[in-house]
Amino acid sequence: MPIPLETYERNKRLVPKGAEVVMLKDEVITFFDDGKCGFLSKITNRCKIYNERPEVCRKFGEDMRLPCPYLKPDGTKRTLLEQKLVMADMDRNIETMIEFIKKKNGN
Repeated sequence: MPIPLETYERNKRLVPKGAEVVMLKDEVITFFDDGKCGFLSKITNRCKIYNERPEVCRKFGEDMRLPCPYLKPDGTKRTLLEQKLVMADMDRNIETMIEFIKKKNGN
C-alpha cells in the first residue's frame, strides 16, 4: 500500500533488507516478492507502523469487501491456503471493478 513519503522517512529503518521500495512522487510503496507489505512483520504478521498505517489498511477486516488477507476477523492468523484464497477473491473483485469502470467510461 502506498504511504506518505513523510511516514516512510520516519519509519524506513523498519523496512527489512530484501523488501522492494518504490518511490513515487509523494508516496512510497514497500513490498516483498510474495506481495506482502514491507512494514508487515514476517515473524508476527503485525504492522510495524500500526499507528501511522494507511487508511486502506485501517479498513481491512472492518469492511467485508476488504478482508485482511493475513488475519481472520477474530485476529487469528490465516493459513497460507486461506491467504491465497482471500487474495484471489480480492483480485477477482478488483478485476470486476476495473471492467465496470472501463464500461462506464466507454473503454
